[in-house]
Amino acid sequence: MTTTIRASSSQDLTTIYKLIEESFKDDEHSDHQEQFLVQRLFQSPDFIPQLSLVHTIDNTILGYILFSKIIVGAENALVLAPLVVDPKHQDQGIGSQLIKAGHKVALAMGFSQIVVFGDPNFYGRFDYKIKKGSTNSLDLPEKYILFSNLNKDDYHIIFPKEFS
Repeated sequence: MTTTIRASSSQDLTTIYKLIEESFKDDEHSDHQEQFLVQRLFQSPDFIPQLSLVHTIDNTILGYILFSKIIVGAENALVLAPLVVDPKHQDQGIGSQLIKAGHKVALAMGFSQIVVFGDPNFYGRFDYKIKKGSTNSLDLPEKYILFSNLNKDDYHIIFPKEFS
């Protein structure tokens, strides 16, 4: 069994979209539009191919993560969205491996802050924390906006238009 984490390619898009759709179909907090968000982000001039990662076992895609440029305060940062793992392969560490691999690439590219909108219990394991008083251009609830680096003073997040 060969496990690989690699940058996604255009040949992976159909599989990625189906994986996203399947992963979010029973999520009560989802608008079930995540695959279309990814499609818009892939077409954005700010798309960073090195931060669109797939997890494969024997060349079968079982997980996907995407980090996209955003602005936090006045600085460039990243947002992690989405992170998906094939429902039949969850709780096997695939999501954790993707997050860690993405963090490595992001740091190598000079990004020092990553934001995620998600479950504080899950993302807290990767040192993501809520920052009281943070605001964002999408009016998302503060209790689900988590920051990976809290040594900044300004926590206003400006999401790119593709998130609207």
